[in-house]
Amino acid sequence: MSISIDQFYLTVVRLSTHSYDEIGNLDPHVLRYGTGFFYMKNEILFLITNRHVIIQETENYFPNMLRMPIHTNLNNFRQNADFDIHLRNAAVRLWREPNPPASDVVAIPLVDRNYLDQARFLIRAFSPANLLPTEIQLRIGEDVLIMGYPLGEYYDGVYNLPVVRNGIISSAYPVPYRDNTYFLVDARLHRGTSGSPVTTKFKDTWLTTTGSVKRSGNAFYLLGINSSTFPLPPGEEPLGLNAVHFASIIDQITS
Repeated sequence: MSISIDQFYLTVVRLSTHSYDEIGNLDPHVLRYGTGFFYMKNEILFLITNRHVIIQETENYFPNMLRMPIHTNLNNFRQNADFDIHLRNAAVRLWREPNPPASDVVAIPLVDRNYLDQARFLIRAFSPANLLPTEIQLRIGEDVLIMGYPLGEYYDGVYNLPVVRNGIISSAYPVPYRDNTYFLVDARLHRGTSGSPVTTKFKDTWLTTTGSVKRSGNAFYLLGINSSTFPLPPGEEPLGLNAVHFASIIDQITS
């Protein structure tokens, strides 16, 4: 049965991290789950996710491979194939990150782009055209969408499709919260949505900084990359506040 879905779903992939030994034997055990999304700039395709998904020195966490299942048949979303990304070549890391790595964001160039095309993987990518123009003003409490894979298992595993959570911008956008590289959203998010794209809701008109209303060629804008939920002392009710790194960091590290 053919099912038609919004192509927006094809921008996002479920990530699992793995390790293999010196002779290439892969440990099938999944180390960590996360979410990633595709970004195209200057004809180079990147995978964007959080740095803590692929490395966390304080926890002695050093996977060397990412795996992502990708759709292969637009007429049958049950059909997928795994695409593996090696994170290092010997001791050399194969991802890009801010210097210093203040933002919890990495961009991984997909050097096997030709293989991706030949294998007919179904991929849709964000681009610089999806970033929020400076003349557009977001309203207080602007609605946002966060698409990803909560806990790595709460998603449509039959069709390999992510789930979408609803939230609002809860800090004063575009002011960096407490002078960090992120703003806050109020949303019910979990582990596994690390690296999820955070976008505005789809709409036809936008408010400008001059107070006028304008139509735009974009129905949505990419605002940032979900990173982490604010921890609380034991016994406290969850705040539901999450750090989202500004999408502008992607353009910096992919240049």
